[in-house]
Amino acid sequence: MRSKQRIKILTGMHRSGTSFLAKRFHDLSVPFPGDLLPPADDNPEGYWEAREIVSLNNEMLETLGLDWKSLDPISAADFDRLVNKYGEEATARLKELAQKAGGSDFAIKDPRLSRLLPVWIQAARQTDLEAELFATVRDAAGVALSLYRRRRDRRFLPAAIDVPDTAILLWLRYMLDLEAHSRAVPRQFIAFANIANLTAIPPTPEACQRAVSPARDDEALGDEDAVWSEISSDVRTILETGRVEHERERLDRWRLSLGSAEETGRLEESNGHSARQHALASFFVTAPLTGRIRGPVIAFVSGEPTGRGHIYRIENRITSLIGEPAGVLRVDPKQADAGDVIAASDMVLMFRMPMDAWSERLLSKAHQSGLPVVYDIDDLIFDPAYMTPDFFRFLAGKPAEMTTTWQEKAMRYREAAEAAHGCWVPTEPLAEHMRRFNRSVTVLPNGLSDHALRAPSTDRFKPARSEKPIIIGYASGTPTHDRDFEEIGDVIAAVLERDIHVHFRVLGHLDGPAVAKLRRFGARFERRPAVDYFALSSELSAFDVSIAPLEATNPFCQCKSELKFFEAGAVTVPTVASATPPFQACIRQGLDGYVAFDQQDWREALVRLTADPTHRGQTGRDAQNRAFELFGPGAQKTAFLNVLGAWLPSLSPTRTERGDATRTA
Repeated sequence: MRSKQRIKILTGMHRSGTSFLAKRFHDLSVPFPGDLLPPADDNPEGYWEAREIVSLNNEMLETLGLDWKSLDPISAADFDRLVNKYGEEATARLKELAQKAGGSDFAIKDPRLSRLLPVWIQAARQTDLEAELFATVRDAAGVALSLYRRRRDRRFLPAAIDVPDTAILLWLRYMLDLEAHSRAVPRQFIAFANIANLTAIPPTPEACQRAVSPARDDEALGDEDAVWSEISSDVRTILETGRVEHERERLDRWRLSLGSAEETGRLEESNGHSARQHALASFFVTAPLTGRIRGPVIAFVSGEPTGRGHIYRIENRITSLIGEPAGVLRVDPKQADAGDVIAASDMVLMFRMPMDAWSERLLSKAHQSGLPVVYDIDDLIFDPAYMTPDFFRFLAGKPAEMTTTWQEKAMRYREAAEAAHGCWVPTEPLAEHMRRFNRSVTVLPNGLSDHALRAPSTDRFKPARSEKPIIIGYASGTPTHDRDFEEIGDVIAAVLERDIHVHFRVLGHLDGPAVAKLRRFGARFERRPAVDYFALSSELSAFDVSIAPLEATNPFCQCKSELKFFEAGAVTVPTVASATPPFQACIRQGLDGYVAFDQQDWREALVRLTADPTHRGQTGRDAQNRAFELFGPGAQKTAFLNVLGAWLPSLSPTRTERGDATRTA
């Protein structure tokens, strides 16, 4: 006699490989009936989610005032309410999918099922389907990074989580709810690393109460009062090693600790805890406090949250903290009280914040409490003496009142930097200027964002193009570089005259007399508009040689960071740069790029790179190695944790990481 038709419920935390697992099941001839969501860039092989399931899950969450990224618990009373309101509809949808499967076993998939399993398990029973569950288990830090990466594409911003420790907590909410609600059905937890190797549907145990031997002393898991990142590691170990029954009591305790902020606030108040916990509650509206407060909390305040510098100085730092025992506060000065920020934090990082009433209150409170505030700035815009057209070329040709405005702004930056406990800047020349205003200055270089690790154009073995044309490219971006280009305009024209196969391409704004001279080259002088930061690597990869001209004697330019070298190097494009101190320090002459002291240097370097594809290819590959060694995400993480260690010793790195280690992994 044939057994009941089976429904395979595939679920797990978002970005933990549920779609990858579904694709493997599909390849193993398991049908996914229904109106499936179409593929998208963040899931190019498809989501394998039936609209019939996803839409009802969203509706059920909305009924409870929740959405997919809500941390609040769903109580037994909530589930009774959902079953009463949606039980018949869930049953009808499963019955329809079962019919579409033609009586064969079939699968449904949606990460939201992790939180709503009781409704669907009951619906399966009502449909006379035999349910079995398959859940993916990926480390919480990997999930957090994947959710964070969604920020780089505006289309996926609503599906991004840009506070890493919130993503860790959400991982715990999904996985602990999933484990608790699936105990009544056969289930299988599948490690993310094992999904690719599936050659058959993994068996689920028929008996849910499996006998599992107790853990040996040397297998003892960490203290459940550890920070959430440590708890998530323990939960992952329990699920992947099949110790869920033996560790049920611990899993239940952890799940109950994920209470709402209101419940936790009452608990903290009853225990007589300090105002710090209450300040935390004002930021983490639905997040629990227990566990989190054992790790340091770093507040990030940005004066230019939409600028490119914000990515290098704020976003890359937050990325470096993913998986570390630290909390992150994103502070909006327009909404957050400065006193609450100090009460909730162990350290504050201010980027390009001018001194104003809010900053003054924050710095005053910080000095009163002894809490460190570090001021971060990435350009020589804090000294009014350099806010003139002679140095800050953006002001050239502008009304005098604009110069006055920038000088006043520079003074407010300077006042904030002077009042901070320390300052971070990207280059040593900039540090020399800052030390006139604050004695504690540390160089923390700019670097590559984590998205560079995933770009196809970062392939180490990409050969140099030998076909024509050969493109010399300049990612100018803003009008401040017109004067920089005047230094080498004649050299570019001479190289174009020498070889008709060489083209010059400008990415972004560029104007002035030197540019006018290039128009005679017609189509060989190309213009392309400036692009979003996350599209930059694709544009740069079309260059054969990148240039980074600067006024080498201008103090403002001498302080510029090495970003034009490492952004081009990441996509195996060699750079010729003006001989400013930062470029001289990172480029090994003739090996991974060139620094040019005069026009003859510029001409010789450009001629050699455009004329010799073998040399160009090797230089580009060496530039990539150098870029990741000095400026890659791994190098940045190590540098950031080393610098943080001076302020927060618990975050000092325990090992030295090579700059390209993260990329290789």
